[in-house]
Amino acid sequence: MVAVALLCGCGGLGFVDLDAEDMERAEDLMMADALNPQQQVPGAVLDDLAPPAGDNGNLKLCTIWFDSPNYWRESFVAPQGWSGANCDEYRKNQGGVWYSLTCLTSSGFQAGTKGGSLPAGNLCGW
Repeated sequence: MVAVALLCGCGGLGFVDLDAEDMERAEDLMMADALNPQQQVPGAVLDDLAPPAGDNGNLKLCTIWFDSPNYWRESFVAPQGWSGANCDEYRKNQGGVWYSLTCLTSSGFQAGTKGGSLPAGNLCGW
């Protein structure tokens, strides 16, 4: 039995257990993908991935740092309507010690520093 961690689009982390049969199926699928690099993504899938109308396509990323018992952080795509204050409020509710704001764009990312400073250019409208 193998446990695999999956990061879902909802911003959460899930765990699944794979038995030998599941692992073999996954290996077969990966091999098929490797042998057929010309696969096309269906248009309907691409439509689902497109940003909503009126959205500039840039994403807001809220990152929360936790101190104890182990130093770790949680990052997730925040709703477009969120401000830095919403990210900070989420941090407080989760018991985090720091937060930071980042903009993800088609050309890269701009990150603020811990404590909530706006990213350079604030291209996502924090």
